[in-house]
Amino acid sequence: MTSFEESKVRRTQAGVSSGGQFATKARSESSVSLAPSPKAWRADTVEEAFAEADRHGTGSGQRPRVMPKESLAALRADIKTLFGHKFSARMSSGTGYGWAHVSYDDGPRERAVQTVVDGYCNQRFNGMTDGYDRVNTGAPVEYTLSGVLVRRNIGETGQTHIDAIFEAAGMAGYQRIDPRTGDRDTYSRYDWSTPLSTADLHGVERVLGQPIPPRFLERGQLSAGELAGIIHQYTEFTNDGTAVTDLAAY
Repeated sequence: MTSFEESKVRRTQAGVSSGGQFATKARSESSVSLAPSPKAWRADTVEEAFAEADRHGTGSGQRPRVMPKESLAALRADIKTLFGHKFSARMSSGTGYGWAHVSYDDGPRERAVQTVVDGYCNQRFNGMTDGYDRVNTGAPVEYTLSGVLVRRNIGETGQTHIDAIFEAAGMAGYQRIDPRTGDRDTYSRYDWSTPLSTADLHGVERVLGQPIPPRFLERGQLSAGELAGIIHQYTEFTNDGTAVTDLAAY
């Protein structure tokens, strides 16, 4: 069992009175608007919401409903507690209101974060019907985000890990250099235009001790930028500085 799975098992279920989908800290950050009852009423925390639900007898079929802005606050608190990592979480505006964006450098794999944040949505876009399907209908608390887009970036820790692999493989010329300063390009750190040689790819496989999955080679030889993205995607960076790359993770 991975450290992420172990931590998830230890945590409370979604919507318990301690607040949030996964964390206890969310109760101090979540303002809850409840489903209609005989008299209109509100609660400032998830814990108060459950108390009010019991008091008004709305437990059967009615559950606390958290509006999008407060759902994002609970999400932000919960993922920080669960993963112990720094995230940026913000709400979309205009026609995208109800959608949220989460971005971060290195840390846990993107799919692990996406699995958690999807729990704060009450609908999911369906491209086949060009509409939304209801989701998380059985959760004790209804969080109301329409979707969460997660973006994981290569940070300094990830860059150091990838560089060490490339250098151990004997690769050269994989860094993008800013011609004006002679420093590494901060926008695109790796060459995305020049295909790597077969010897370079085999060298990386030797260093990793695992083959590059064939699905990544179907469109031809990979560039340094593409290979760096693959390595980063399948590497978990733990809080103690350990980097674990597993190209067969999914």
